[in-house]
Formats: sequence, structure tokens, C-alpha cells
Amino acid sequence: MFPRRDADTGRTTYAVFARCYLNEAAVAEARNPSYPGWAASGHLVVTPGNETDFDEIEGDVRQLCSRFQVVSVGYDPWQSAQMSQRLRREGVPMHEFPCDDSELQPPIIELDAAMRAGRLHHDGNPILTWCIGNVVGKADRRGNLYPANLWLDWKVNAAVAFLVGRRSRYGGGRVGQRAGWFPRKSDLR
Repeated sequence: MFPRRDADTGRTTYAVFARCYLNEAAVAEARNPSYPGWAASGHLVVTPGNETDFDEIEGDVRQLCSRFQVVSVGYDPWQSAQMSQRLRREGVPMHEFPCDDSELQPPIIELDAAMRAGRLHHDGNPILTWCIGNVVGKADRRGNLYPANLWLDWKVNAAVAFLVGRRSRYGGGRVGQRAGWFPRKSDLR
């Protein structure tokens, strides 16, 4: 995510890209009929076997850190504790972000506002488009909004990753700490 404050409006705009992963068994089963096409077009990174390979994801995070000025990587501790520990030891600014309702409320409100105002732009990844389109804001018993999907097969993972990135932009909630993905000058040429 590349957040940028618009000089004219003072509002934040977001340029977002997604890298989505799935194991080859799930793609072969075509649990979603679009998976094979997304894999063939390069929008879906397919890892060998019947489990998603977190080592490949970790390698891609390293590659992105070498390419961009990364100031925050938000992660949900569920299934990523070891990866986050290794990356943190290497100096990657990791920020734990448990995906619970109270943490997701602020970024889901901002996502909705940014989409409606045309402040959200992405690279055309059809998976991200599909996931954002599947998000429905639901309220928990305390009134906190969280992203939900109406049907089990309607995935929202890439949209939730954007929400984690948006919330991590403030260093896991500490307002004023700059975080997110920012391009280096060499990437803007």
C-alpha cells in the first residue's frame, strides 16, 4: 500500500497492490473456477503441494523490502508467528495486528470512504477486485464493524490484507508513526 496525502484536499489516497497465494491442490480442484485463470495470468502465486508455502511468502516480503522503503508490515499472528520472528530479526518492521472486530473498525470505515470518494486505486488485480467486492461490513454486538462475506466461497482475504496494511500504517495503532509501503525514488522512474 502506498498512502499519499493529496495536497489539494488533505485527504489520503491509496495505491494498493496485492500478491495472493494459494497451494496447487486448491487451484487444481478449482474451488473457485477463476483460480486456474488467475494462476495462468500471474495474479495468483501457486505454491507446490496442498499447503500454502509460507517460505515463499517470506521470501517475497524480503524482496519487497529490498525494493521499497518498507516502514511497516502488519501481520495477523495466527499462522505467521515464526515468519514474523525471522523477519523481525532481519530488521523488517513487523507489527502484530490481530484481526479482531475492534481493530478492523477504523480501517473498514476508511476503506468504504476511500472507495466512495475515488481515493482507492489498485493495479487491476482481479483477485483484489473480487475480494473487495465480497466485503460486507457487519456489526458485532458492540457495534464495531468488521469485514464479512455473505457466502463461504466469497473470499475477502486480499481486502482484509488492505485493512491490516491501512491500520498498520500507524505502527499497529500508534497514531503519528509513519508506516506502510513507500516507493523509493528509483521505483518512480
